Amino acid sequence: MVNIYMAKYYGNINDVFSTQELLNSLGEGQYELCYLYDEQGEVKPEFLETVQRENVLNWKRAGYPDPICNGVIHCPHFDFDEKFLYAINKYLNIISDRCAISVTKPGQVIAPHTDVDGREEELRKFGELKGFHIHLGAPVPGHVFMIEELSYYLQEDGAVYEWDQWDSPHSGANAGLETRYIIAIRGIRPYEPLEYEYVWNEHNPEYLQFKLNDGRVIP
Repeated sequence: MVNIYMAKYYGNINDVFSTQELLNSLGEGQYELCYLYDEQGEVKPEFLETVQRENVLNWKRAGYPDPICNGVIHCPHFDFDEKFLYAINKYLNIISDRCAISVTKPGQVIAPHTDVDGREEELRKFGELKGFHIHLGAPVPGHVFMIEELSYYLQEDGAVYEWDQWDSPHSGANAGLETRYIIAIRGIRPYEPLEYEYVWNEHNPEYLQFKLNDGRVIP
């Protein structure tokens, strides 16, 4: 039997802070533009030498066109107040190592992918990896989030879902007439309480590092 993983309703983040306040506070964001193929239509070698190799080969087989990535994400500290990140961590009982607001314009599709990035072994020394997403804004026809074989549609503003498996393939689409916002989160649920503060990485704002009391920076 094939296991079907999904995301289960966790609660609503509006019980912690106003999603409208968060959205109204967003900065310019981090523009991402990525071309997957060379002039011959083959995947560029550098994409086959990363932990995203499986995702890349799946996109090639499915015929996803370039640019494979063309949009904006908003990252804590750089594009919105880090107080929202700390509030999310407390609510979910995790320490996020990835927490970004994905922006999908009408007509855009996010190709199926996993959030594997090569830092997992180090993170697992301190806690169990967890995955979540949070719907932002009022329900809009055409806004959809998919994980494994299930889809989440017309979700209430602030709805939080915890994933069965943090590394489940997921995707999204905007077939509506308004911009779609969603927070994608990965983090550790510590094996024991940890005191930490974030170290902000301007070269890769999406990947969050945190410093423990003993000075170690993870990951």
